[in-house]
Amino acid sequence: MECGPVFDVIPTLLADGYTIDLRIIASVTEFLGYDTQTNSILTVPRPRPTVPTVLPRFVVRQTKTRLQLRDGQTAVLGGLISSQVMTTKETELVSSGSPSEEPPFREQTIRTYQKKQLLVLITATLVDAAGNRIHSDDEMLIAHPGILPQNSR
Repeated sequence: MECGPVFDVIPTLLADGYTIDLRIIASVTEFLGYDTQTNSILTVPRPRPTVPTVLPRFVVRQTKTRLQLRDGQTAVLGGLISSQVMTTKETELVSSGSPSEEPPFREQTIRTYQKKQLLVLITATLVDAAGNRIHSDDEMLIAHPGILPQNSR
C-alpha cells in the first residue's frame, strides 16, 4: 500500500480566460505499525509451522475543497492534522539505606505529544502547450486588480 500525500486536482478555465476553478482532494496515508498478535493463527496439519496473521494498520486523512484562483495566484490549504500521544514507563533503581534490604525501584511515566499538519501551497498558472505562460504579469495586473474574493464552502 502506498503511503504519503496524494493530491487530485481538476482545473477548469472559466470564461474570462484568467480565472481557474480548482476541485481538490488532498489525502495522506500513514502506516501506524502492526497490530499485536491476535488469535488469528494459520495452522496447517502435520509438522508444518504455525504462522501468525500479520495485520498492518493504516490511517487515511482526507479533505476536499473547491476554489477559484486567478492566473498566477497562490492558495494555502491547511488541515489534515494528526495528533499522537506516546506513553512510556521507565523504572530506575533508587539507592537504599542498607545493603540487606531489597533495592527499591522508582517508576516514571513519560508522555510525548506529537502533532503534525500538512500545508499545501497551490499556484495556478496558465501555460500553452510548450509550457510558456499565456499572460504576462503586466497584463494580469491591468485586467484584474485586487484580490479575488473567496466563498467558504
